[in-house]
Amino acid sequence: MGIVSLIKRCLKSHEFCGSLQFLLGGKSLSTFIILAFISSCNEKKVEIAKQELSVSIDTVRIDSNNKILDLWGFLSFSDFNSENNMIFGYNTFDHSIDQIDLDKLVVFQSHKFEKEGPNGTGQIFHEFNVLKENRFFIKSFEKSGVFDFSGNLVQKIEWKNSFFPNGEKYDNFPRRQILVDFERPLVFGLTYDYENIEVNLDILSLEENTVERLDLKSKKSYGELSMRSASSGNIIDPSIEFVNQNDKIIVTYEFSSEILIYDYKNKTLKTVDYEPKLTPKIVLKPGIKEGSMREIIKQTKFFYEQVAFYRVVWDKEKKYYYRLSTKTTFEEEDPKNSMPSLDKIDKVRVFLSVFDLEFNFLHELEIPELSSFDNDYFVKDGKIWLSINLEDNLGFVRINID
Repeated sequence: MGIVSLIKRCLKSHEFCGSLQFLLGGKSLSTFIILAFISSCNEKKVEIAKQELSVSIDTVRIDSNNKILDLWGFLSFSDFNSENNMIFGYNTFDHSIDQIDLDKLVVFQSHKFEKEGPNGTGQIFHEFNVLKENRFFIKSFEKSGVFDFSGNLVQKIEWKNSFFPNGEKYDNFPRRQILVDFERPLVFGLTYDYENIEVNLDILSLEENTVERLDLKSKKSYGELSMRSASSGNIIDPSIEFVNQNDKIIVTYEFSSEILIYDYKNKTLKTVDYEPKLTPKIVLKPGIKEGSMREIIKQTKFFYEQVAFYRVVWDKEKKYYYRLSTKTTFEEEDPKNSMPSLDKIDKVRVFLSVFDLEFNFLHELEIPELSSFDNDYFVKDGKIWLSINLEDNLGFVRINID
């Protein structure tokens, strides 16, 4: 979830309001999820022809198979397994991971976990990803580990007991984490330095118990776009997307088009700095570095009016990378209100960017039929699947690109 949720939480309580990813699992927030062309779960298609791209859109509904699905959990914490065409989503109702067959569009089974004890995961998942051999990597507050599908702890992840190559103890716990089943298991972590307002990518080798740190040079796309609350001193920062796609760890920023790609096969870090045609490549720097919550909300609205960028996903069939972005128009504020609102949205324009295998920027077009979406999307069968709430049922919008 993005910067909006953090502001709402800061307004309602005096809880810690640091990193958005730490609090809310790193997904970007859509204040509402509406698709203008949807009136039911019946399939509908819209054809668009622009810039040598043909786009068709339809919607599908999931058969819950008498399982009570947690739509908030699914839209916030999920992972797609392309090997078996299954999507897994967190269920806060019974602390389980629900597994859905996307070929049959039905709930396949549920995997329950314990919160405490020797197999405890912690009170709530902050994120998870599906591994080979029927295992999950699960991260909660100050705890992460590998679990089997029966909920048994297979291996603890000991970040704080690992060491840098120079022998210095790591003694940290990254806010965001992904475990990769590679030639040797690696855990990637985003570590937030709130003193310098920057982010690093740390790589933990489970075999060697050592951590390598990569400098993401995040000042332009992260540090300079963060603000500090004058009342609490906490940092209000843009969200950062952090995904494993096509044997690469891809890091993207909420308000910048910059993409960082770490190829863990070749151990190379690459920065992609492309120029979108339909949106700015980065928002203007905030007019304040520290301010009241009213000033911060006003500045945040200005960010979203310019552009918001989302994750990069890989289409293994067509060999393209896709990325969505938005521009938001808010309703006019009532001058009598004491606090500006991020909820009152008039219009959201959604854009699709396409990249080739080497991340060369190829195409960009607007998808007017999409008025908003949640940031949880993936690619299956050459289509972008977007999770949505269909009248309190889990559904997906599917975008086919030719």
